[in-house]
Amino acid sequence: EGGPYEDGLTRVDTVVSLASGRFTFRIFDTLGDGICCGFGRGSWDVRNAENEVLASGGEFRSSESVRLDTNALPAGCAELETRTDLQSLDPPQYCYSEPARRQDQSLCESAYYSFITAGGRRRYALCEYTPPEQGDTQGSCIAPDLFFCDQAPSPPPLLSSPPPPPPSSL
Repeated sequence: EGGPYEDGLTRVDTVVSLASGRFTFRIFDTLGDGICCGFGRGSWDVRNAENEVLASGGEFRSSESVRLDTNALPAGCAELETRTDLQSLDPPQYCYSEPARRQDQSLCESAYYSFITAGGRRRYALCEYTPPEQGDTQGSCIAPDLFFCDQAPSPPPLLSSPPPPPPSSL
């Protein structure tokens, strides 16, 4: 939406709906002094439909660019189907809640937790194990990264008990 912006206070919002695919966002400054810091306090960001920032910047001279992939699922979405949601347990738990998960990598990394945000979307976090430091008896089981998935995962199959034996005849 090219300038010049003499007052230094001009805000420009451009809304674009993108199809699935890979894109490059580029911003240019023809004077070569950028939009931040030397001659202003400008910045830019790219947001998704939920108003989450996908990329941001502002400190550049003549141009800045970033690659965006609208097809990319957050890391972990596919893994949810093979893990147990700790919030579905009674009582609900977190990755660190159970001491056994802090001692066993496979137990820790077979779980995740989820919650509903204020905006009504479900966020997920995969549990990750860190081995104990030398001299410690327990490692840690934490969920360092939160992410959204467009489709809710299918819960893992419930283990069923074997069928009862046939009646015996005497």
